[in-house]
Amino acid sequence: MPILPRSFHLALGLSAVLLQIATLERSFASEDANTVEQTDPVAEVPPEGKYPVTLLSLASDNGVFSQYAFLVDKKARTLTVWQHDGDRVKLVSSWPTDIGQKDGDKLVAGDKRTPEGVYFFQTTMDGKRVNYNEYGNRIFTLDYPNYFDRLEKKTGTGIWFHAIPDTKTLLRGSRGCVVVRNKVIDSLAQYIELKRTPMVISNSVEYVDLKQWQELKGTYQSWLEGWRLSWMGKDIEAYLGRYSERFMSNGMNKTKWRAYKTNLAERYKHIDVTLKDVQIFLQGPRIVLRFLQAYKSKQGHPCQHGQRGPDQQVSNHFFLLLAVGWLAVGCRFLEQLLQLGIAINLVIRRCIGRHAKTLAGPRPQIDIFAALAAEG
Repeated sequence: MPILPRSFHLALGLSAVLLQIATLERSFASEDANTVEQTDPVAEVPPEGKYPVTLLSLASDNGVFSQYAFLVDKKARTLTVWQHDGDRVKLVSSWPTDIGQKDGDKLVAGDKRTPEGVYFFQTTMDGKRVNYNEYGNRIFTLDYPNYFDRLEKKTGTGIWFHAIPDTKTLLRGSRGCVVVRNKVIDSLAQYIELKRTPMVISNSVEYVDLKQWQELKGTYQSWLEGWRLSWMGKDIEAYLGRYSERFMSNGMNKTKWRAYKTNLAERYKHIDVTLKDVQIFLQGPRIVLRFLQAYKSKQGHPCQHGQRGPDQQVSNHFFLLLAVGWLAVGCRFLEQLLQLGIAINLVIRRCIGRHAKTLAGPRPQIDIFAALAAEG
């Protein structure tokens, strides 16, 4: 039997040692992953029989809007998903989440805070192709800065909902993103419709009993009904009384909007407005309404404006309209659902002009975004 050189035995021994080290590293990595996940924050389950004040309606009977909403409670480090359930909402489940390294609402780029507001998922990306070590399996982008953020002159971009590898803890603190485990984001993807599903981020989510929740929802529904009726009745003073002095839409401030709507009221002999699938989201003084509007009008001779009644005084409105945006449902060339500053008549004209065959018949329903704020 030939005698092998000493170098061969050394190489064989070194290979065995390296193999043992690699095996131990994999074992330790597995143990570390389990240990890290065990140190994650514990998700707080909302109190039974209570409803979130931040989410008052998820109506989606016509299939245009998402029937799900994501709520983030920063203080509790908890993400919950809720579903439309008749005239109520119901909890799907809750999960632990990571948030920005610094407390408070995001104000400027690089402050490492998670913004507070009503946002909508915009796009999705494969985390493995971007940077798996930072973003895990999957990424969903959010529309920060939204309308309110821009109004308040907040800065920064790149606020995402994403995952992290199992070797990292959800207590590390992000640069402002909302973060969950890989297996969680994979399971939550089924509830996300891009540009339709909201994520409402609050410092702390308040829960109330059903009676209080319904009363609060009724307050905003009543406000919206007053807005609808005042325009149908062509009561310009009552209608504009619901608009903030800071209102801006389609390049028009409140003064120009008044002139524009007054001209329409004089031209139209009859105005009929029907609202459907009203969704209501709250975050502090910020209120977002989304709904479908079926709008019909007939031109005729100029008519007189109705008189403002005592129940329509401006002082009765404790929140005022800041902005509105429209999109005719079915117009694919207008992909952005919340394009602020697009007037109804322009949207309809463009839709009919470019899609005359598909939109022949009754005027299409309009998806409307309204931004409100508490103002006195």
